[in-house]
Amino acid sequence: MKEELFPASGPNAARREEYGAALEVLGAAIQDGRCVGVLDGIAEADYNDPSHALIHRAIRLYAERHRDLVLPRQRVDIHRLSQIVDEIGGDRATIAQIQWGLPPSLVNAEHYAAIVRRGGALRRGQELAQKFTQAYREGLSDLSEIEALATALAGESGGAQSGSDWTTGLELAQLVVRESDAARERGSAISGIETGFSTIDSTTDGYQGGQFWILAGRPSTGKSVWALNSAIHVARSAKKPVCFVSLEMTARELGERAIANLARLNSYTIRRGSFRAEDYPRFARGCGILGELNLNVVEGASLSVDDIRARVRRMHWQQPLGLVVVDYLQLVRPRAGGGNRSRENEVSEISRGLKSLALDLKVPVLALSQFNRAADTRKPRLSDLRESGALEQDADVAILLHREKDEDTTITAIVAKNRNGARGVEVELDFDGPTTTFEEVRK
Repeated sequence: MKEELFPASGPNAARREEYGAALEVLGAAIQDGRCVGVLDGIAEADYNDPSHALIHRAIRLYAERHRDLVLPRQRVDIHRLSQIVDEIGGDRATIAQIQWGLPPSLVNAEHYAAIVRRGGALRRGQELAQKFTQAYREGLSDLSEIEALATALAGESGGAQSGSDWTTGLELAQLVVRESDAARERGSAISGIETGFSTIDSTTDGYQGGQFWILAGRPSTGKSVWALNSAIHVARSAKKPVCFVSLEMTARELGERAIANLARLNSYTIRRGSFRAEDYPRFARGCGILGELNLNVVEGASLSVDDIRARVRRMHWQQPLGLVVVDYLQLVRPRAGGGNRSRENEVSEISRGLKSLALDLKVPVLALSQFNRAADTRKPRLSDLRESGALEQDADVAILLHREKDEDTTITAIVAKNRNGARGVEVELDFDGPTTTFEEVRK
């Protein structure tokens, strides 16, 4: 009797599970555009069948070349995918071998992706151990040589973290030239993406890819309004996709505020539907503008930093983002299993997670934060950030909002930290709560 390739039990049972998981995750990506981004976390080396790795590569290439076709619940064009498989030296028959069990969903796809990644990690670990054992048997005993070999082998086992771990001088020069040329072609006075506030832009040079921004203030100083105004500006003027992660407001509330801003209508009027005759055209116009903006809201009261990173990565892979907003940092749920960590350590972990997200995706991340009570009686300082921990260190730019009295309509934005420019710059802003708008005071 012919031996089964991957028996249901015994030492090869895990390989059988990995093989089936690969079929499931690749099948989900082919069937539903929402699942394509899940492949971003899997390295080709993670698959235990080379033909699956080639299908993985083909789907990724397909998504890069045909972004307009990668849509929720829309299946990959098998003809075009087959052409790419031919191009990279794969076998079209492998596509036919992919079988689908459960209906495709992000939950299912991520579950099977984790199995594929786990198998790849285990195999890399086994290979590393074998190489290290062989080197020891061949007489390797010097401590420095052992450390050097361990570092080199760890680099070989990097999995999904592929690519060079360093940037050469030539690559640095090419990068600077590309950025300079792009700024000249845009004809903009700044090299980054405009925030929507001209003095902030001229001081900070705008949102830069990879930067981590902190916007802090006491309650009712307009943090969420400032962030929403800026997000709308990026989506509308720069025409860049924006991801707004809201842990405090629902998507409906954000939508009402966005339309109030765009239509210059009172948000309470929108919520109650108590329009006057002259309000309807403005309301319709605001709805129309919002409908055309690439403004994407992720809502959830108990999202962890890992949840946020995963969702933002998927969105960015489908459409490169221009800005990520997190409202607000202290509401992000810490990782489970942290033991008796202090709240400051938890916030520091969240801060570093968002900072690394900005660096990894080369996208600016704007996180909102609260002050501690010391800022209630005076002008705020950077040290007033609640559970500050690593916030002061991680932030590339920190803007502090200050209002002398609760009834004041003028709010001061203080550039308290600016890694690449002047600090201490103060910008006066007119705040209109009912229409959720901020406008810079012209002097």
